Amino acid sequence: MQNWVKVGLCGSWIILFFFTHDSLVLAQVSQPSGEESSQRPSQRSIMVPKPPVLFPETDQNRVSTTLLDDTKMTVGVIPRAAFERPDSAVYPYEILHHRQVITFEIIDERIVARLHVQKRLRLQTQDPQALLDASLVAIPLSREREDIQVVNLSGVTVAANGTYTYLGLDDIRQSQFSKDLDVLEFVMPNVTDGVVMDVQYERILRRVDELPDVSFSDRVPVHQASVHLISPNYIRYQTKLQDPYNRIRLASEVVDTSSVIQVFSMDRPDPVRIDHWIGRTIPAEEFDYLSIPSPDEGTAIRFMMGEFGIPRQPLENSWEVVEAQLRRLVDPFERSSESQASLWRALGAEIEQNSPQGNSNAPQRLHAMIDTLHRMVTVQSTPSIVPDDVELNELFASTQAQDEAQGRAPSQASAVLDSVGLRASTATLAFMAMAEGAGYRVTPHFMNDGRFGDIDQEFPSLQAFRTIVLSVEDPRSTQQWWIQPSDPFARVPFVDASLVERTALALYPNGFGWTSVESEEFAYGSTFTLDGRLTQGGEVAGEVMIELEGYAAKEFLERLETQPLESLVRRTFLDRYPTSSYTSLQFTNRYVESGSIIAQFDVILPDVGIQFVDQMDIPAMIFGALEESPYQAESRKTSIYVRAKERVTVGFQLKLPQNWSIAQSPIPLTLQADGVRFEANAAQSGSSIIASFDLERSKSSFAPEAYPILRQAFQQWVLLSQARWTLSTP
Repeated sequence: MQNWVKVGLCGSWIILFFFTHDSLVLAQVSQPSGEESSQRPSQRSIMVPKPPVLFPETDQNRVSTTLLDDTKMTVGVIPRAAFERPDSAVYPYEILHHRQVITFEIIDERIVARLHVQKRLRLQTQDPQALLDASLVAIPLSREREDIQVVNLSGVTVAANGTYTYLGLDDIRQSQFSKDLDVLEFVMPNVTDGVVMDVQYERILRRVDELPDVSFSDRVPVHQASVHLISPNYIRYQTKLQDPYNRIRLASEVVDTSSVIQVFSMDRPDPVRIDHWIGRTIPAEEFDYLSIPSPDEGTAIRFMMGEFGIPRQPLENSWEVVEAQLRRLVDPFERSSESQASLWRALGAEIEQNSPQGNSNAPQRLHAMIDTLHRMVTVQSTPSIVPDDVELNELFASTQAQDEAQGRAPSQASAVLDSVGLRASTATLAFMAMAEGAGYRVTPHFMNDGRFGDIDQEFPSLQAFRTIVLSVEDPRSTQQWWIQPSDPFARVPFVDASLVERTALALYPNGFGWTSVESEEFAYGSTFTLDGRLTQGGEVAGEVMIELEGYAAKEFLERLETQPLESLVRRTFLDRYPTSSYTSLQFTNRYVESGSIIAQFDVILPDVGIQFVDQMDIPAMIFGALEESPYQAESRKTSIYVRAKERVTVGFQLKLPQNWSIAQSPIPLTLQADGVRFEANAAQSGSSIIASFDLERSKSSFAPEAYPILRQAFQQWVLLSQARWTLSTP
């Protein structure tokens, strides 16, 4: 509790002494009002009273060393330099200080870890979305436990003039993220351009066999970051530091934490080992639009328990151990077997028999099983590998509709189906049973979900896996398809775009192996064609055909679930021409059969041409224009992984008004390198313009040395989108 002591008056200010947790501080403050007050800053630092602690817990005995003390941040005591923003702020905010300390203790006869987090940010933007992104804090919580997992939370927002606002309980909410995870989230109060935010909290981690990965870097630059692992004598961790910029330094020490007098006959506790990883001026992670993190993208450290016990004994860490964990926790072959999933297997056999036969129709039959699955149950969108604790036969027989119709009391399976629905892994195993019942060979593959990079095969860990995809083989034709049946828009073949060209662990009935998920059909495809005419008034009219393939078609169909087709077509394809109109729309959905959708319509685009006395300018790319390149950085130091391959084709034939001809056209260009091809051509044929543009990105990953050609190809696309034809008349 803060104790205020009045010692005198100075104008309209009250001079007060107050004690903080760390020191005696002299401040000049106005009369406090609620949670917010103003204070005149000192020359060296702005110091505010200690923020209230939310979810308080008595501090444990803390270890103190020079390195720990030097990296410690006092919340609310902010150096004046923290408010000095750079002359040209490239990023909307910067992280000034990020400190994470991992300690261990015994609670209720169980060893738990504590992750102490301190973070300070400076905001340097007026963009509302960027301010929200910077001020939002989300802390994951396990839904399997009801005990407290976050303690000693406090935060304060401080302006350069000394105004401060505390984080309060009303700012915090807990929401459900998935069936397994909740999120404790809050937005720091009163965030505006130029403020500094301080926040600190502790997470109590019940699993000490694998600590979560700890990151030094972020999407914005980090001025100072440190991780400190304080290990008691009974535990040691193997670590792997990921430091692409060589900014982290390691220092280790052994510290005697005992207060017992050093007398030979008196027992003393064992010293603790402290490992310090300290880094400064850590660059922003090199994320790009439509890209996903690479395994060496950020600066981070991973932990795995290597020794445990008194005395400590080495622990076996290998992929064979992980395989055993997968068989125990997931057990896909037993869960999909006849004994536990006979009803699903019979359903799959029935669909197979009642669908069109022939090898070419196998993908449609498998898709019918996916469609049936999603009509029966609701599936969570969050990836998972551990299924619901329910037998698949019970799940099949106990949908809510069947329970109500038969007058039975809701079963455990009904509870699983209620509310948030099935875990994605449960739905995947149900489909596995259906496909096996229909005579297909199915192999489960365990993967990362793409958001955390690829699997590091040198660091065996169950936590490396976040989703399951299936390899399905037809023994009659030896055809094979990758399928992710938990997605309601899945077709055959299909996996999420973030998984393409990623490593997967294939779990066989006996043993396991490594493979990569690849298919020519895993790509974004877009084709635009226009057959039209240009009037002397600058209006373009004609017939448009647009074909979307692969992931582009899937994303369009997902949006079609919530939007009318006519408005979606306008918003997707004609947004560049707000005064345009179209008629005779024909929409063909071939997504299940061939992975594509086709839209055809007649269009009128007013004011496309800009007229002069005897000239007219029209855009070089009437459709398919790219306003800004997704790849802005001139170079990279790490590889970039882009969401699947990409193909864009634009072609049009435009009949010119009588006596008009081309005075100047965009320069034809061809650019080709490993993984990228860009080609643009244009010419006049009779009284018509014929133009074509092709961009093909045939790889999902690019090494740093290959990145410039990728960037150049997309820059050429932007330049072509900005270019114009110049037409003239005698």
